[in-house]
Amino acid sequence: MVDKIFKVVYGPLYRQRHRLGLYIIIIPMLLLTTYYLLIASNRYVSESKVVVKRNAELGGQLGGIAIPFLNVAGGSSNEDAQHLIQFIHSPDMLGRLDKQFALRKEYALRGLDFVNHLAPWASREDFLELYRQHVEIVFDEKTGVLTIRALADTSDRAQKINQAILREAEQFINGLSQQLAREQVDFANQELLRSHKGLNEAKETLLNFQNKNGVLDPLVSAEISNRVIGELEAQLAGKQVELQTLSGTLQDNAAQVVALRQAIFSLKQQLLTERKKLTSAQGNGLNRVAAQYLDHKSMVDFQVDVYKISLAALEKMRVETARKVKSLAVLSSPQLPEEAEYPRRIYMLATWLLGLVVLFGLVRLTIEIVEDHRD
Repeated sequence: MVDKIFKVVYGPLYRQRHRLGLYIIIIPMLLLTTYYLLIASNRYVSESKVVVKRNAELGGQLGGIAIPFLNVAGGSSNEDAQHLIQFIHSPDMLGRLDKQFALRKEYALRGLDFVNHLAPWASREDFLELYRQHVEIVFDEKTGVLTIRALADTSDRAQKINQAILREAEQFINGLSQQLAREQVDFANQELLRSHKGLNEAKETLLNFQNKNGVLDPLVSAEISNRVIGELEAQLAGKQVELQTLSGTLQDNAAQVVALRQAIFSLKQQLLTERKKLTSAQGNGLNRVAAQYLDHKSMVDFQVDVYKISLAALEKMRVETARKVKSLAVLSSPQLPEEAEYPRRIYMLATWLLGLVVLFGLVRLTIEIVEDHRD
């Protein structure tokens, strides 16, 4: 059984074991050397460093009253950076860059370097995958710095592509900020319109109440009525004292006594009438009217305060939206590379040589183990 397995699997290798170094190391290294030295195209790298900066959160208090809708929550800077990475590697970004630089034509296969270029039959997914390989992004979560590396066949091309990526990225960040700001301003406008409508309704209710009761301010009317009652009571007390004085000296049917009694009766009737104006069991007394008036006026005053707060909030929001809520700060602008960074020929050849030597050792070891079991 072992002999059969050996013949099928290891027979060819065993017969050519004296040439293993040729097949596993020398020939592959010759092919790789030919590729890296003669076929692989140079790729220049233009690097830039950016960071997404966020201004302080909008919001706070107006007149000691918290305004929740003034708070603009937009996530952390790290989240913004992750969104930016997704945008840079998105098909939308590829489409914009392709329009500017004809990337598909640039990536098209020229010569034999099929590793770094597109075949004529390549799909859009292949195009996107190659683009992502040519636009490297490294994100440092501690510092929030994004390193953008654009690869191209020429140094000038790499720099221009990186610059275009930065322009599109800045528009993307600004677009997020403007969209968020517009949503907040729209909400503030809606709150202002709602508060203005509530104020108008409260005013109209108060006007209808005043028209219905025929009084501008029941509190003033009640105060006047109180003063009238006080004066009538003072007059009534004076007349009663005068009547008592005259009753001791004059007959009850005396003209002066009769006149005083008539005056006292009239004062009492007038007092009764004035008191009915203030209080009434039927519910139309000034006291009830004044209480209802206070309710309506309080609602108007409340709606006025709400309208003032909404107006101040809108003005504050308009001032804040004049600034960028988020911005893209360029720490290092794209530079014009002088030397091609890729392919790293010596590094790649050394890596391949090391891997092939390890593979050669494993194959030789396997053959030795099988020979031992065979014996």
